[in-house]
Amino acid sequence: MYRQPGLGQRRPVDGRERMARMLAGANLVVSAWDGDGLVGLARSLSDFSYVTYLADLAVRRSHRCPVQCRSMRARAVVGVAGV
Repeated sequence: MYRQPGLGQRRPVDGRERMARMLAGANLVVSAWDGDGLVGLARSLSDFSYVTYLADLAVRRSHRCPVQCRSMRARAVVGVAGV
């Protein structure tokens, strides 16, 4: 996901441990699946009261469309009170 053009150039995709810490440190991660295949990932940080920061939104090229991206963004903040 992160290796696709654009996002991979701005993320430490070759640093496996660092990428693992990035995901572990996010307190809100939403994934999208097509069968057994991961097709989308939203990584966020939230105080679950007022602010949610969407750090990354990665959608596999084959599954990208405006509706898919809006849906992933919306799901990244579901359950966050006050948002």
